[in-house]
Amino acid sequence: MEEDVRLQFEDSEKRYAALEKRFDDVKWYFGGAASFFTLWFAVLTVVSNSNLNSQKDDLRDFKTTLRADLGKIDLPPDIELVGLDRSALNGQRVSADLTTENDGSTRMHIAIVLRNKGDGTTGPMFVKLYSNDPIQLDDISTDEPKFKYEGLITPKNLEPPSFQGSYQLSTFMTFPCTVRTPPRRVRTQPRIKVFFGKGRVTQADVSLVLGASAK
Repeated sequence: MEEDVRLQFEDSEKRYAALEKRFDDVKWYFGGAASFFTLWFAVLTVVSNSNLNSQKDDLRDFKTTLRADLGKIDLPPDIELVGLDRSALNGQRVSADLTTENDGSTRMHIAIVLRNKGDGTTGPMFVKLYSNDPIQLDDISTDEPKFKYEGLITPKNLEPPSFQGSYQLSTFMTFPCTVRTPPRRVRTQPRIKVFFGKGRVTQADVSLVLGASAK
C-alpha cells in the first residue's frame, strides 16, 4: 500500500514538473514573441520615420527647385496699339503733324497709345511705319510687299524704350519723310508695326491725315 502511494506521489511529481516546464516554455515563447514584435515594430518605426524624413527633404528640395524655376520663367508681354481715344487703333483716322527742320528736312510726328495687356516687360521695342506715295519714308519696305517705303525707330529713340506689364502709355513717334503732295490733300493708309518681346509683333492700319485733326 505504501509502495503504491509512493509511486503515485512520484508520478504526480513528474507530471507537475512536466507541466511546469511546459508552462515555462509557453512563457518563453510569448515573451520571446513579444520581444520580437517589439523589436520589429521599433525597426519599422525607425525605417518609416527615416523614409518620411527623406520624403520631407525631397519635397522641400522640390519646392525650392520649383520656386527657382518659376523665377526663371519669362512672363509674356502683349502690346495692343490704341488710339488717343483709348480704343483699338486699327482702322482709326489718325492726325500727323509735319515739321521742317533747320536743314530743310521734313519730319512726321504721330501720337498713339501702347497698352501692355500681358504680365511681362515688353523688352526693347522697335517701331516701323510703312507707307506708299505720296509719303516717302527713309527706306524701301523690306517685309511688307503692299507698301513701298518704311521708316524705323530703334529703342534708343523711343521714350521709354520698354515698359512693364499691365501698363499703358502714350508715345510720340517721329519719322523723317518727304511729302510730294500738299499736306492738306494727303489721305493715305500707312501701317504701324511694333516689334517687342521675343519675336512678338503687333500692328495697325490707320487712315493718316496730315496737318489736320482726325475727327
